[in-house]
Amino acid sequence: MKEPPKKAIARALHAITLLIEWQLIRDLERLTGEIHISIVPTLCPLDVSPYDFSASHYLIQRAADSTRKWVDGGGLSRQSSPQELQAHSH
Repeated sequence: MKEPPKKAIARALHAITLLIEWQLIRDLERLTGEIHISIVPTLCPLDVSPYDFSASHYLIQRAADSTRKWVDGGGLSRQSSPQELQAHSH
């Protein structure tokens, strides 16, 4: 996402997503070393708003293809870092 959403509902969904991300990173940091964590990479860059539900089929297909490549490339055998979930820009 190049910039935060402008409409109220999209902004609320974005805020909830950021809260979930923050909590997940915190939980995973606490558990690192105690359990094996595999974090499937997110779609990045995301060229459509995650709140554009008309793009759901496209996003699901893209995620399935990306995850399949990640698994086939040995993704499950590597220890992931919770930092991989942090928001970033390109």
